[in-house]
Amino acid sequence: MKKAQVLIILAQGFEEMEAVIPYDLLLRAGIDVVMASLDGGQYVTGAHGLTIESTMALENAGTDFDLILLPGGLPGSQYLAESDAVCKHIHQQLTDGKYVAAICAAPAFVLAKACDVVSGKNVTGYPGTEEMLAESGGNVVDSNVVQDGNLITAKGPGAAADFALKIISTLIDQETANEIASQALFPVKSQ
Repeated sequence: MKKAQVLIILAQGFEEMEAVIPYDLLLRAGIDVVMASLDGGQYVTGAHGLTIESTMALENAGTDFDLILLPGGLPGSQYLAESDAVCKHIHQQLTDGKYVAAICAAPAFVLAKACDVVSGKNVTGYPGTEEMLAESGGNVVDSNVVQDGNLITAKGPGAAADFALKIISTLIDQETANEIASQALFPVKSQ
């Protein structure tokens, strides 16, 4: 059985918790994770100063991923939203019936405003972005994590673990997500 593969796209100024916590939990679940830098640089620095070494530049990432994950944070979400390449990847993912996951400001800035893929979908995002999501046709749900078809959205840093566990349950199964949650001492969900 082929391992699930996730592409995390990092832009300068990303929210660290929203990239690192999913990265760690997805690896624990046996998912292959690639950290791609939006600007092509080897290192990407988050909004709070943490610098991460990317696996590759986004332009070299290809399209063979089961899920694309977009961390939020500012100005990271704005940089993602300004990239035609990001929207191209997102549209291709959804056309291919694959998954897109975004957290914090990324659902509003990237999925709603830049890529226009939330219309008619249940979504969530960082408090204060509800209007942007609704203006783009999204049905805003007050929940930490929301999945509607191939879109998974989450509120922010405090939801990063639940976000990652939802991705694990989607790409593998709920039993694996519960096992990872238990090992990491997170409350086990019965979703």
